[in-house]
Amino acid sequence: MPVEIRKLPGGIRAIQAPGALTHVQKTMDITLADNRNEVKVVHRLANKGSKLITLAPWALTVMAQRGVAIIPLPKKIPILSG
Repeated sequence: MPVEIRKLPGGIRAIQAPGALTHVQKTMDITLADNRNEVKVVHRLANKGSKLITLAPWALTVMAQRGVAIIPLPKKIPILSG
C-alpha cells in the first residue's frame, strides 16, 4: 500500500493507512540534525479500530558495522485492566 509523506522541519513523516484486519495505523518520522551526523527515527502505532488490542511495536533499524546507536526509552505507561 502507498504511504502518505508529509514534510517536517528537517525531515519527513510517512503515514500508512490503517490495516484492514488490525486497524492499526503505522507512522514513522525521520529527521536529520542540522549540524551533526545524526538521524532521529520515531515509530508510532495508533489503534484506529473500535476494539481494544494488545500489541508491541518492533522497529528494526540497520546501520553500518561498528556504528553507534543511542536508543532512549520512554517512561513506562501503566497497563489498565478492567
